[in-house]
Amino acid sequence: MKLRILALILAVLMTLSLAACFSSGMREHEYKETEPPAGTLDFAAAYAKFDPDELAMTIDGIEVYWDEYFFFLFSTITDQLGDTVSNWDYLLDDDYTIEQYIIENAISVLTLYNVALANIIHSGVSLSDEDWQTLDDDWMASVESYVENMSVTDYSGMSAEESFPLKEAELLEYYKTVFLTKELQYKFRSVDILYSKLYERQFGEHAEKLSNTETLAFAEKEGFLAAKHILFLTKDMSTDQDYDEAKIASQKQLAEETLAELLSAEPEELEAKFDKLMNARSEDNGLAYNPDGYCFTFDDMVPEFSEATKALSPGEMTAELVKSDFGYHIILRLAVTPDMEPARANGATIRELLGQSRIADLINKWVEAASSVISPAFQSLSLKALFER
Repeated sequence: MKLRILALILAVLMTLSLAACFSSGMREHEYKETEPPAGTLDFAAAYAKFDPDELAMTIDGIEVYWDEYFFFLFSTITDQLGDTVSNWDYLLDDDYTIEQYIIENAISVLTLYNVALANIIHSGVSLSDEDWQTLDDDWMASVESYVENMSVTDYSGMSAEESFPLKEAELLEYYKTVFLTKELQYKFRSVDILYSKLYERQFGEHAEKLSNTETLAFAEKEGFLAAKHILFLTKDMSTDQDYDEAKIASQKQLAEETLAELLSAEPEELEAKFDKLMNARSEDNGLAYNPDGYCFTFDDMVPEFSEATKALSPGEMTAELVKSDFGYHIILRLAVTPDMEPARANGATIRELLGQSRIADLINKWVEAASSVISPAFQSLSLKALFER
């Protein structure tokens, strides 16, 4: 339960803007043999080996203390390994241990946030009174959400003024178990807000300052495609079981009849007729959410669909049925436009993705040029010693 709630907290803290545009810089790896043998970690004892206010490192002039460093160590360990490991020298690669992996990636995330904070402020972006109110509102919402979902205390007989300090104390007690503080939550959300303000200053709230020409060039570079389709299923989507042969033959016949109707349409009438038949006959359960078609990259769709779409020109329809594991498709390729929302883009348009990409490039340059100094006590930090009982 603790790890699930921590994941929810992190999802709240690191949403939408900064974290949505960056990986944590974590190095990819595969275990050489088997997972290391398990040993339960005592995080509280490890945390207590340093004072929370002891300076761990300085990143671009921002001081990072043990409480923040340990939060990211804890988060990285529990995310990657859970709460059990007994061999910190276990090799992930020929010369790369679990210990190196955890420390390197915790510092990577620390560096990202603090470099972004330092450089965004240096660029002249700052928090307004309204932003500070947003931070306060977010904190109050975190308190109320925790109590609503996790608390067993009945506050119904109290006023808001009476109950809030008690609710807040409950959340803070829980935060101690995941090594998070109110101050750190404010810091993470501040970076998120500052990132959004930098993005808006550079490109506009919805990246409207970016031109169609540069956005479409980005779309082509990233390999975005767009298409509508009419799908005739050959399996039961609720059970993932194929239909029997007779049902599949019936579906294929209906698909062929539909294709013949479309092939007889005049070019200027094709899309209108396609839409009419799509809305009447398509069995794609995503149609209601994507009535204007899909924008996607090659790997977002099944290969048969992507290959068939890529082989068409915008405005062109497949002359034959396209068979995939889902069934028979009739595909009409569309022209990609700057404000389409690609699949797996969390609601961002292509134009907004370009803005995110450019901000990511800028922050990556800041990270590459960052000046980091690790305090002597932490330069040779050993997780084996830190968690030694």
